[in-house]
Amino acid sequence: MKTRIQRLFILVSMITLSGCYSSIAIKEFNPDPVGSLQEPEYDSLQVVETMETYGSLIPGGLSIQGGYLFAGDYSGRVYAFDIKDFEEVGYASIRNTSIVSPPQFAGDKLYYLYRKKLLPELHLVKYNLRSGKEEMEIEAGVAGDATLHQFESEIIVIAGNEIFFYDTLLIEQKRVTLDEELSCVTNQIDGKIYLGSYSGKVQTVDIKEKTIKKVIPEFSEPVLSITKIGDNFIVSLESGQLIYVGESGHKFWEHETGKTVATPLIAGGYLYVGTLAGTVFKISIKTGEIKAKFDTGGLINLPLSVSGNKLFVPVIDGRLILLNVSKLEPIQTVSFDGRIRTGAVSNGDLIFIGYDNGKIAILKAIPTQVGD
Repeated sequence: MKTRIQRLFILVSMITLSGCYSSIAIKEFNPDPVGSLQEPEYDSLQVVETMETYGSLIPGGLSIQGGYLFAGDYSGRVYAFDIKDFEEVGYASIRNTSIVSPPQFAGDKLYYLYRKKLLPELHLVKYNLRSGKEEMEIEAGVAGDATLHQFESEIIVIAGNEIFFYDTLLIEQKRVTLDEELSCVTNQIDGKIYLGSYSGKVQTVDIKEKTIKKVIPEFSEPVLSITKIGDNFIVSLESGQLIYVGESGHKFWEHETGKTVATPLIAGGYLYVGTLAGTVFKISIKTGEIKAKFDTGGLINLPLSVSGNKLFVPVIDGRLILLNVSKLEPIQTVSFDGRIRTGAVSNGDLIFIGYDNGKIAILKAIPTQVGD
């Protein structure tokens, strides 16, 4: 009896002290993107379910892949939930760590960055979603905050003033050191990533060529966000200026909107952006005319999103405000028990948003007209 208890103790200790202590095993995971369901016409949203994770969700930590909602949190876990029944199917985790950047996907592989609680060095993990097993882990050789990007067969880590290029086997292909630390890394479009620095420089990363190019627009203050539109840029600056500028340096228009830290939303020829002062702007990209604005009375530090003719505005104090996109008139306000942690992501008539204490609310669109 004593021997059996000792063996059980050893087994429990091995499980407790091991790194990965749960798994995401989706044997029939379809790596191909699931087509976006038809967006319904609706008047309001209703909270139908709440899912929970262990720790606080990271900004941008929600994404939908292959019919599953993935959520990264600061407890070092990446969860997967089945969208059909809202059931958790597992999580990938390394004990005593924190997820640093939203996970990336390549086929049936999940890539994520973490750092241990007491050690600042970044680690990059490759995880097999079909088998539910970690395939590879490397130490990136750099510390601090970082962003993770993926394009075709390339995995890119950007931290401080360094850029690391890996293949899908996590073999380092190239490392580039920039002249200064970056103030923002935003707006990956196809094979390019756009960078802003504290001194006001804008640079482009060509992922395939693994090269860095400085573009002509240059400012005298930190760049907070960059949005690429054709050959031009929407740039937000530390002073609260929002500028539409060409690669040649020509300014088409600019506005004193107030400080914006989230990447603006581009939809239907208009730019939608929320400021730290809580104001939402709708601006014509072509003319620069402010078509409408709305004061939320709060603080907006997350990206806006759009579904059909509805604009989702996450306010940090715990409100999700639904506006019509034409005049930014309020349609509905949904309040949550805690601060909003993520932007809203949608899948057909379902909207997902994360808030305090690791909770993810599922909202369903209520149709404009209900049949008999």
